[in-house]
Amino acid sequence: MDVDKCCITHFPAPVLEGAAAGVDEITDDIRRLVDRMIDVMIEQKGIGLAA
Repeated sequence: MDVDKCCITHFPAPVLEGAAAGVDEITDDIRRLVDRMIDVMIEQKGIGLAA
């Protein structure tokens, strides 16, 4: 996944109704993704994350 292409998805987008895939191991890629998700949320004045 290209973490630089993270974007905001607003409720009630259908994609938010599905279950997220499980994570078996916390890797550096996962850490970068989470960091980017938090950055995007703050930049867009968001109030929470769904992943």
